[in-house]
Amino acid sequence: MSAFVVSDKHIVSLLQFAAKGDRRYIWLHDETGAASIVKDTRDVVHAEELANILKAENIRSVCYRYPDDTPEQYAGQIKIAPFQFTRGQAISPVQALKACTCYDYQTCETPDYKDTEAYRIIETIRGMAIAALPGYDAAAWEII
Repeated sequence: MSAFVVSDKHIVSLLQFAAKGDRRYIWLHDETGAASIVKDTRDVVHAEELANILKAENIRSVCYRYPDDTPEQYAGQIKIAPFQFTRGQAISPVQALKACTCYDYQTCETPDYKDTEAYRIIETIRGMAIAALPGYDAAAWEII
C-alpha cells in the first residue's frame, strides 16, 4: 500500500461541498474529549481549522507509513493558509464520496486513525454526500 499527501484543493473541495448544503455542521471533541464543539463549514475560521486538521492527519499517516519521512519534510504543507474559501462551483455528491475514499486511503496508516478528528470530519462529509444523492430525501426511512 502506498500513501501520499493529498492536495490542498482536495481538502478545500471537500469542505466547500460540506458548506453548500443544509447539513453543514461538523461536531468535534474538546480537549478533554468529553464535550462536543460544533464547527460550521460556512464559517471561514472553522473551515480553515477543519482543513488544517485534515492536512495534519494526512501528513501524520504518510510519515507513519514511510518512517524515513518526517513531519519537517512537509513543513510548508502543514498549514493550508491563507484559506481560500469561496462558494463557487462545488463538487458533486458522487465526487465528494470518491474524494472521501481517497482521503481515507491516504490517511488510514496509523493504528488510531478511526479515533481521530480527521476521521470524524471525513465520515460527516461522507454522510452529507450520501444525503445529497438524488432520491435520498424521497426514500422511505424504514422499509416495512
